[in-house]
Amino acid sequence: MNEMRRKLIAMDLYGTAVDSEGRLAPGVKKAIVDARAEGHMVAFVTGRADTDMAALDCGYEFVDYLILNNGAKLVRGHDRTVLENEVLNRDEVERLIRFCQERDIQVYVICGRECYASKRGERLERYMDSIGCRPHYFEDISQVPTDRVEGMTILGEAAPVCSAIREQGFNLRAVISEPFCVDVMNPEVNKWNGLKELLRRIGMEREDVVAVGDYDNDLEMILQSGIGVAVGNARECVKAQADYVTVRDNEAGAVADMINELVLGRTSGLCLRNAG
Repeated sequence: MNEMRRKLIAMDLYGTAVDSEGRLAPGVKKAIVDARAEGHMVAFVTGRADTDMAALDCGYEFVDYLILNNGAKLVRGHDRTVLENEVLNRDEVERLIRFCQERDIQVYVICGRECYASKRGERLERYMDSIGCRPHYFEDISQVPTDRVEGMTILGEAAPVCSAIREQGFNLRAVISEPFCVDVMNPEVNKWNGLKELLRRIGMEREDVVAVGDYDNDLEMILQSGIGVAVGNARECVKAQADYVTVRDNEAGAVADMINELVLGRTSGLCLRNAG
């Protein structure tokens, strides 16, 4: 194919490329294989961590790159080499964990392939079962390796945490990643900045990126990419910022429709230019 036409397809996973069973939705695998066969590159760009990837019905090598932890970690697919990995500031991590424990707020801490949780909860344990992972439950902050935290997630009612981060001088950023789930990261970390680092490494430009997502933590990459796409089940605030919106939702394989229509040129009428 013409090298100038090569695209980088950047797809969010949960709520976008993945269905409610935690598997790539119908047609998505084939669309990815077809796109890569034509010379395009594919990256999973997710707020999830290494521990979450085990539940997917494909390996790291199925795509060219993975951008994890909302942009903080860049992994090459075929050999799992970690190319970038930005950890959170230790003092800020400890301060936020204490804040949550004092208010009985559930906090989930990611340290590579290990994870830690401040308290038990049915939703967390159900999710851990689905990915085949068990968190280390902690009562004291000394039980958490706070010098190598790659990400934090607040589960349940996170409004007090979001307000504290904004108003109490935390050098952190909080963003909604799915219902009742708020991800916490360093202030400059987001999916688009993770993509920019990847573009720098592979010699591609912003205009070469086709990005697709469904939630608030996808907004930067949808806005900044050459083409930004929202799946049919995306939040309205995400749809409003996208160049295209798919007719179908993640369960029906919306990402396959996007790849076929916008990358492979297979007209289907299932990915519509945003009239707004």
